[in-house]
Amino acid sequence: MNENNSSDKIVLSLPLNSAYISAARLTASSIANRLGFSTAEIEDVKAAVSEGCTFIIKEFAQYKEELFKISFFTGVGSLLINIEMDKPIDGLNEENLCILMIKALMDEANFTTKNNKDLTITMKKIHRETDLF
Repeated sequence: MNENNSSDKIVLSLPLNSAYISAARLTASSIANRLGFSTAEIEDVKAAVSEGCTFIIKEFAQYKEELFKISFFTGVGSLLINIEMDKPIDGLNEENLCILMIKALMDEANFTTKNNKDLTITMKKIHRETDLF
């Protein structure tokens, strides 16, 4: 999952404060809507972004003066989202509820660190054409 096939990149820098999760959700919703995602797909993206932000805010609470970054990459029929924090993390529990929710909501989800630092949550949602009739 890389950004080389993307046509647009939108980046937000947000404080480690849950009050700003709504800004991330609104941005995700707006981008997914512009890409033609269904209402259900948009809700999945918004929920996954909320879970990703919540995970970052909880894991890095001791750095309350720092910012984390959310990048949205638009592609043909897909949306790639990276949520990043460049501070040390005490391991990554793959059974964390936020991680499990993101994996359930998105088509692809990866959680990576470099030497227990630089956490990146990468998630992708693929737009599926649906015919109701």
